[in-house]
Parts: sequence; structure tokens; C-alpha cells
Amino acid sequence: MKQIAIIGGGIVGMTAAYYLKKNGMDVVVYDADYAQGTRAAVGIICPWVSQRRHQAWYALASDGAAFYKTLVRDVSDPSFYRQTGTLIAHTTRLDALSELAFERAKTTPTMGNVQRLQKPALADYIPDYVTLEDALLIEGGAQIDGARLIEILQKDQNIPVIKEQMTVERLETCGRFDHIIVAAGPWINDAQKKYIFDVKPQKGQLVTLQNAFDIDKAYPVIMPQGEIDILFDQTMLVIGASHDNEAGFDTHRDLNVEARLIHDAQMYIPKITSADITGFRIGTRAYTSDFAPFYGPIDTTKKVYVASGLGSSGLTTGPIIGYRIASDILGSTFDFSEMSPTKYIKSIV
Repeated sequence: MKQIAIIGGGIVGMTAAYYLKKNGMDVVVYDADYAQGTRAAVGIICPWVSQRRHQAWYALASDGAAFYKTLVRDVSDPSFYRQTGTLIAHTTRLDALSELAFERAKTTPTMGNVQRLQKPALADYIPDYVTLEDALLIEGGAQIDGARLIEILQKDQNIPVIKEQMTVERLETCGRFDHIIVAAGPWINDAQKKYIFDVKPQKGQLVTLQNAFDIDKAYPVIMPQGEIDILFDQTMLVIGASHDNEAGFDTHRDLNVEARLIHDAQMYIPKITSADITGFRIGTRAYTSDFAPFYGPIDTTKKVYVASGLGSSGLTTGPIIGYRIASDILGSTFDFSEMSPTKYIKSIV
């Protein structure tokens, strides 16, 4: 039985741990439990209207969205996942986004039915306090509760989690582990000291509005133009999340950011105000200079695997990345060359 250590108990680390332990490996996870992006996120799975030119990223994100069907079947409790659909709203590029979505839907069954909706047909998909005249509905879009997902993964396989800031070097000194996975997000350069990776922290902040607006059924996520998304999360309205590349590892609540989120939401929910806010969440994501993730072994020995740079699409790409790393360790060799971590090494210490 192989022994595997994982540094980081977020979406990548815990998915890898789940599949490794499920397949007979001895796994332990080390997690500092600080400002984790996964636990702060209420994620949206809808990568198909992305206009990013990074084709490897799009293939990964599309595979990640499809992989949720497998993950939902594998776990004991699928409550972290809700396929409510997604409404794309854009004031200037909705025609172009619609054309892109209809074309991709021809070869992407995960997208489900795609249709352009205008009033009065939109009324069936939005609460009466939402103002929306024209939108693209992608029925395969889903919402993910990140914190709930990693709790289920851990519980299903009884994965031991040690709340400790760990490094590769300390684990290698003990000589116990056959493989080490570093899934520490923006803390990757603290979790291993040999390489400096091209990774920076990005602060994400969202706000929740509990019972301020009635949510009488499962409405689609609204993805408007700009920074925000609007989610109807059963008992609460969720607005966010922000993308702050200059805040470093700061985790303090920023009222100016909250005011901006509410201001942007007012275009679609005119009566919303900052006074309606009942809660907030803050997490720290990792991003790279080209805003693409990397993952895989750092050398031919495959002793150490790393993954980072997932950015705001972490809940879409994280599970498939964790699964692929686990599968490679289990013997189903995967070609990591498209997003190899060696491409993102800035220097060797």
C-alpha cells in the first residue's frame, strides 16, 4: 500500500485524497485552514461561454464541468451540487456569446439545452424583483457549495486532516511517503522550498443576503457583464465574488468592495442595498501570469506532484485536476505536458 501526503485540503487536495483512499492508498492531508478559497466559494459551473484564447484551459474547464457527473455519482451525498442552469446577461456582447454557446453545444452534451430568452419567457426563470430583458440560458450550468463538497469527500473516505502548515522538505525528511501532492493554492512557494513558481494571491470577497429577498424555487445563476455573479442559494442571495490582485494575503472585510458588488447588482436587482447584507466570505485564490493553472509531477521521478494557479475557476477545474493526479499515482498514466508545472517555474532555490 502506497502512502501519500497531501499539503492543502481544498478542492484539488481533497478530491485527490478521496480517490486515492477509495482505491486503497494510505492518505493523510495537511491543511493550515487559513483563508482557503474553496471554503469561501459558492461556485458556478459554466465554462462554455468563456472567450479566453487559452485552448488548453478551455479543454480542462469543459472536462471539469463534465467530471461533476462522475463525482456526484461517486459520493454518498450529492447535496453540494445543484444543476439550476445559468443565465448569461451581457449588455454589449450577448449576440456573440450566444453564437459561441450554440456552436459549442453541438459537441458538448454537458451544456444541455441552450436557448435565448426574452420577456415574457424569462419570467419563469427569475424572481419578480430581478430586472432582466434578454439572456442566454444554458441548462447544464450548475452551482457548487465548495465547503460542503470537501466536507463530504473527507467524511466519505474518513480522510485524516492534520491542521498544520507543512512543507515538502519536512515530509521528505521523515521518509514515510511514496508520493507528496502540493495543492496549497497561493501558498505553493511556502509549501515547498526548492522552486519558486509563478503564482500570486488573489483576494475574493462575496456578500450574502439572508432572507432579504424571497427565493421560492431553484433559479438559475445569473452571470452578468463584469465582475459579479448572482446566485439564489436556497435561503440566501449571494453576490460576488471580487477579484483583487493587489490585496496580497489580506483577509479583512473591505466595505468598499462590498459597496461595489452591490452597486453592480443594482442593475439587475434595483432595490438591493448594502443594508441588506447579512454576511460575507473571503478567500484567497492563486493565479499565474497567464491566468492558467498548472498541475502534475515536477520531475520524472513522480515523487512530488503540484497544482496551483486555478484562479476563479477553481471549483470547475479543481476536481478534475485532483482526479487526474490521483489516477496517475494509481497507475493510469496521464499526459500532463499541456499544463506542466515546469513551465511555471521562475527559479530554483
